[in-house]
Amino acid sequence: MGLRIGLSSCSGGQCGTTQNPNPRKFKILESGFNERFTILKVKYEGCTNYEGVKILVYKGHILKELTNAAELDPHFCENHLSPIARFAPTEEGLTLALNLK
Repeated sequence: MGLRIGLSSCSGGQCGTTQNPNPRKFKILESGFNERFTILKVKYEGCTNYEGVKILVYKGHILKELTNAAELDPHFCENHLSPIARFAPTEEGLTLALNLK
């Protein structure tokens, strides 16, 4: 199995509006920082895997921008404020996110 480097999860650079989870129906449960990244624990309404909870990592300290966003899409894409990494919403996932360099 090879890696497909440089490809976005958005088809042709366009993110769909009927995706799951719905990027407009979210609640930030927790937030934090490490030296270089903003880390969010987010719950998406209607998303069933991991009870809709995701750990998202964003480059820089941009918590204000993220908390003011009307949409928070967890998919990797060039067309919106996109996370650079996602982790399982577990203690191990949170530890990995916080230790990302």
